[in-house]
Amino acid sequence: MFSNSHSNQRCLTVEVFPCGAQESGAYNPQVEAISPTLPNDEAHDVIKQSKEELLQSINRADREIGIVEQNLKKLQVKQVKLVMLI
Repeated sequence: MFSNSHSNQRCLTVEVFPCGAQESGAYNPQVEAISPTLPNDEAHDVIKQSKEELLQSINRADREIGIVEQNLKKLQVKQVKLVMLI
């Protein structure tokens, strides 16, 4: 498969430039590395606090709705009793 003769080998030429001494016509795009950032602890705490406040408000509204529904049922029972008396 491989022969020991050097006649099948090709020559490779490599040019090495010192840093900053590239050819003037070379394309060198300026790229800024952008990566996603996680919220810092303070922002995370604010979000968590807002979430807790929202959940507390929802629970309070649910309790108030339950109280109003109970009062409505009591009033409906009283209304039926009053209609029967008339």
